[in-house]
Amino acid sequence: MNLTDLARVRDEDLSRDPAGLPSGAGAQALLEAITAEPVERRRPVRRRLAWGAGALALAATVVLAAGLPFGDPTTRYANAAIVVSRYEGQVTIEIRDPLARPEEFREAFAAIGLNAEVKQVPVVKEQVGLLMGPVTPDTGPFEGWFSQEPIEPCAATTCVKITVPRNFPGRMIFGVGREARPGEPYVHPMWHLSRAMKDVEVEGRTVAEVRAEVERRGFKVGYRLRWRTEKNAYIEQRATADQVKDDWKVETVQDHSSDTLDIVVVPGPEAWPAPSPTPGPHWWERY
Repeated sequence: MNLTDLARVRDEDLSRDPAGLPSGAGAQALLEAITAEPVERRRPVRRRLAWGAGALALAATVVLAAGLPFGDPTTRYANAAIVVSRYEGQVTIEIRDPLARPEEFREAFAAIGLNAEVKQVPVVKEQVGLLMGPVTPDTGPFEGWFSQEPIEPCAATTCVKITVPRNFPGRMIFGVGREARPGEPYVHPMWHLSRAMKDVEVEGRTVAEVRAEVERRGFKVGYRLRWRTEKNAYIEQRATADQVKDDWKVETVQDHSSDTLDIVVVPGPEAWPAPSPTPGPHWWERY
């Protein structure tokens, strides 16, 4: 048999009738050409053709659908930045290049019908590529939960797998760290104590003492009041210098930007009652 004489099969010709046989005209012609060969050659020819058809479909659309013995088919999309897969309502996401153009992520999510996006947010240099979220704004109750696990070995900055709850109905937003510009505030400083102050004991010292040490090291000073609640949670409120007393106690000092450190302060008795929580703007709303 000359393979160049076989009928060309488009994706739509690969549909099957109730008996499981190809139903399109091109697929029928292909089947007739194959089954006309002697029995001993029929099986290897069909195996090679199935592989070739899959490769052509992948090259044309970058979406590969493979039938499985049970459940829904797996839908998989891959580009240089991300690999996404859906199976039985579950979606896994492998981010291979977290600093890729946002368009590359959006096209991958859209290809499998997922309403999700990635926003690049400012972080310290050591956290470039850090994945944040997902957050799910404007989403009602749903069953299940999100889980995340690393992928090893990892050839990119960050490789993770995100499992999304079955039939998740809403929008997801991921953040991925990019290096902050000079003076640009960081999103979610991850260190409980600023790296610049790691050799200094600050907890329990007064605001005046810690401020002097921060300024001695060449940084500007910012303030955050940390209000503890009855359940040992806390509410943080940014504050100006005139709202903070010199003799109030410090909990920690955190990185705010490349040139500013935030002194996190325990409010004195005269500062109470604690303010009502004021949400936002969150990082996914700012970028």
